[in-house]
Amino acid sequence: MGDDLYFFGMKSTTDENAHSQIRRAISQLYEYRYLQQVPSAKLVVVIENPPPKEKKWIVDYVVNDRKLLIAWDGDQKRSSIRRKSALSLRSYHDRQITNR
Repeated sequence: MGDDLYFFGMKSTTDENAHSQIRRAISQLYEYRYLQQVPSAKLVVVIENPPPKEKKWIVDYVVNDRKLLIAWDGDQKRSSIRRKSALSLRSYHDRQITNR
């Protein structure tokens, strides 16, 4: 982690709006990184709920195509994802991918 800088795009989500909310987060994160002039900043999409089953592809798109990180509250209970370190977010995401 060291000197890495992270920008987080946090969005509330439901099954109905997950796709549009993730798209909003992605575009906002690119804009923030550009406006702050920090091209090396890591971008993290944080959503309230896991994407619905029919939208699971979007995780692959965010991580593998866009090279961003994504995280959500895996048990869908109120908890504080913000307490996780960026390193934990990476491993949290990896656990989510392997549990698909």
